[in-house]
Amino acid sequence: MRIISIVPSFTEIIFSLGLGASLAGVTEHCDYPPEARKINKVGTFAFPDVEKIISMRPDLVCADPLLHKNYVEKLTARGIEVYAPFMYKVDDLLNSMEYLGDLCNQKETAVRLVTSLKERLKNIRGENHGKIPPPGFPGNE
Repeated sequence: MRIISIVPSFTEIIFSLGLGASLAGVTEHCDYPPEARKINKVGTFAFPDVEKIISMRPDLVCADPLLHKNYVEKLTARGIEVYAPFMYKVDDLLNSMEYLGDLCNQKETAVRLVTSLKERLKNIRGENHGKIPPPGFPGNE
């Protein structure tokens, strides 16, 4: 699968799902993890080069639904699948991570990652009071 991410946070999510090798293009602002700096650039976060993206023939482009609205329309009109979810809450982000994992055939990895993040959130929010934190959690190494 050839993926282009024009949102730095999606670039990070894609790497966290073990899909870094699938990234064919990212923006100049996608600099984490450091491996992202070596990937072909398709413009900036605010102004991606839509013609370059089209020429790279991606299977999926990850975009922001508001900032990239016009780009999303141009890409979808050319038959390119675009994933541009609205994310207002942490749960939206976590659901988006699972969906993206499923979309990219990494559902199991995504579920493990999201489950771990949800557990960490419970600890941060104090919802696990009295419970033993998961291995690797700060203070439980």
